Amino acid sequence: MVPTRVNCEIPPADFEDAFYAAHEADRIPVGIQLTEPLWNPGRLGHLSKAGVFIPAGVTPPAAAGSAGTTVGGVACKPGVRQVSWSQYAPECVPAYHGDNGGASSPGVTRTTISLAYRLAASTLMTEIYALFPKTMLGTNDEALSVLSALTKVFNRSFELYGRHVVGKPFDGQGNFMSELMGGGQEGAVADAATEKSMGTFIDDSVYDATQIYANDLASNGIV
Repeated sequence: MVPTRVNCEIPPADFEDAFYAAHEADRIPVGIQLTEPLWNPGRLGHLSKAGVFIPAGVTPPAAAGSAGTTVGGVACKPGVRQVSWSQYAPECVPAYHGDNGGASSPGVTRTTISLAYRLAASTLMTEIYALFPKTMLGTNDEALSVLSALTKVFNRSFELYGRHVVGKPFDGQGNFMSELMGGGQEGAVADAATEKSMGTFIDDSVYDATQIYANDLASNGIV
């Protein structure tokens, strides 16, 4: 989430009431940044030294690069990355301990982040795959195996603030090839609805992803 800055150009009393009402309606996410002080902060939360709003009851995370040990066992200090095997990794963060605030989005609970993988139906796709050597094109089963392995690495290496990613593969009704050619809307809609009923936060259907399906997922609030 990209932090949002709010310019406070209304009287303090009015601002506090408006801010509180917006917070209750879930229009102010964790991480919002304020350019002015927050009046009566104990009722809502507090501002960190970096100017990030922390809701009441939520344990703030340690600062990036501060002393400690990451969730993956890396000794953290300024200039050290979260994982040693990638130069693109962010600066390290000591392992999080405390109250993360619980559920924060559909598919995100206090302890889990739900990731779905659709296995789309298509006889034509199976026939096309059969034309190539097995070593050239992977199968859905192989993709699921790789996804499971990568998820385990992700969970043990990166800071998810008390949560871990849970994979949820399912057999879809959608026809991958029909969707690629501009059809198959009914199946795509049904599969997106299935993901919503599963409590999905994010979809990672790499092989069986289409623009039509992506649009239906977005309409259901799934990343």
